[in-house]
Amino acid sequence: MSYKQKCILCIPCRNVEIYLDYIFNNIKNIKNIFDDFKVYFFYDESSDNTLTKLKIFKKTNNFVHILVNKDDLLEFRTHRIANARNKLLELVMVEKPTYFIMMDCDNVCCFPINIDTIKYYLSLNTWDALSFNRKGLPHGFENYDIWALQFEPFIHHCHSYNGDLSVVHLMRRIITEKLNNLSKGELFECYSAFNGFAIYRTEKFVNCIYDGERQKYFSDNEINKMLLLLKNTYNLQVNINYDNVDKSHGGGKQNCEHIGFHISAIRNNKARIRISGDNVFENFK
Repeated sequence: MSYKQKCILCIPCRNVEIYLDYIFNNIKNIKNIFDDFKVYFFYDESSDNTLTKLKIFKKTNNFVHILVNKDDLLEFRTHRIANARNKLLELVMVEKPTYFIMMDCDNVCCFPINIDTIKYYLSLNTWDALSFNRKGLPHGFENYDIWALQFEPFIHHCHSYNGDLSVVHLMRRIITEKLNNLSKGELFECYSAFNGFAIYRTEKFVNCIYDGERQKYFSDNEINKMLLLLKNTYNLQVNINYDNVDKSHGGGKQNCEHIGFHISAIRNNKARIRISGDNVFENFK
């Protein structure tokens, strides 16, 4: 069964040569779902053969398009990725497909894509942005990526607690339990989620942009209520430092680009951001 609705697959890429053969296989399988399908790569300056491999793939696949960044390479990683996703999003909004997919070009997305999972959730009208679980993947890949994740009561970025990782560990434990206990078709409601691969209904993301700058999206009062709940319910005595975070995430300069994108879609367009308990990527057999 294929879907007559149009879909555009968006993939930022930089120094990802080692993953591309696996990514290409997954792209071909995703293409088979839709009657009208395109993939846009946004290429940033790389030190490997990423661009060469993209061009070879394009030669034999006329649905493939490559955008090459002509601007100076931005200093911070989340700023570069936000720029790439926004350039891809501009094309999406011009072409107005029914769906678009954002997909990372990394080792997680190298696992074989589960087409039946995608087909099943395309048949449901219970979501506007949908990401998926990682249950059953090999050790090191099985945890849900909380970098883009915000859900009640965790309404501030997970790496903002003065280097204290207790909130990170708690979020990871809770989201794993929640997702692994969902029944088939049941979805987890959140403010933001990505996990390397997500499907979007285009109409619900009009006038939304990705933003990799450091910022908060809830009021001081709401955040203080969260901190009090963490103390009373989970016995976590933590404070938020708005200027410094885990150094691996760029200090006070960076924020996950997905968070603002999803929250603005909720507030502007009443988008339903959801996570499935099912995997979209499977372990190699």
